[in-house]
Amino acid sequence: MLRNVCGCPSTIGSVAVYSIDSPAIINQNVVKLTCNEKIINPYILSLYIKAIGKKLLVRQQTGNVQPYVNIPNFSNLIIPLFDFEIQNRVLSLIEKSCKLRLQSKQLLEIAKTIVEKAIETDEEIAINWGDKQLKTLNIQL
Repeated sequence: MLRNVCGCPSTIGSVAVYSIDSPAIINQNVVKLTCNEKIINPYILSLYIKAIGKKLLVRQQTGNVQPYVNIPNFSNLIIPLFDFEIQNRVLSLIEKSCKLRLQSKQLLEIAKTIVEKAIETDEEIAINWGDKQLKTLNIQL
């Protein structure tokens, strides 16, 4: 995590995809970027800014205590463009990764609870409870 001089986390490079249908407030600390969705998916653009663009923007920041990036800095940001097939594949892999991460968290919680139940009550009760939880999540081990 980048930190500025006062020790607070830097927000440079923090990105969110915004829906035009949702209310939002834009001020001097927020830059609104609009992309041509026929050229680049907004989620791919946000991923790029979070992963690579942030490092490039931090180099261009101004200000001592409060880091600041102005709009011309974004204009100078080089963004690679990929075919939509590649963009969709990347988004699909990210979605799969998010689902697997959530599933691993759920499995960890189930495993912890199984161990706790086995210690507090009985192993068989704990295993049966765990099997029910796994069936609920459609997970077969």
